[in-house]
Amino acid sequence: MAWEREGEWDRAYRALNELSRAWMLPVVHALGQRGRLRFNDLKRSLRGISSTCLAQRLRELERMGLVERKVRPDKPPSVEYALTKRGHSLFSRLSALAEWARA
Repeated sequence: MAWEREGEWDRAYRALNELSRAWMLPVVHALGQRGRLRFNDLKRSLRGISSTCLAQRLRELERMGLVERKVRPDKPPSVEYALTKRGHSLFSRLSALAEWARA
C-alpha cells in the first residue's frame, strides 16, 4: 500500500521536511539544552555555522512558532532566542527519538 500524504500525515511530512534543512535540529537542540541564548553565544555553541545561516534558521524557526526572539533594551540592545512551549514540545520528542536511536 502506498503512503499518501493526506490530512494529519501531510502536516507531519511538511514539518519534517522543513526541520530536515541544515542546522535546524542542532539549533533546536542547543536552545533546548542551554535555554535562552544571545545570538553570538548560540553561534559559538554551534561550531561551523555561519552567521547568515544561523540568522536564516532562527527566522524560520520563529516563523514556525518554535523559537521566540526577545530584544532586550540594553545599551547596546541585545537579542535573545529561546524555545517556545511548542519548541520545547519538539525538543522533548527529539530527545525521545535520540534515545530510541541509541537502543
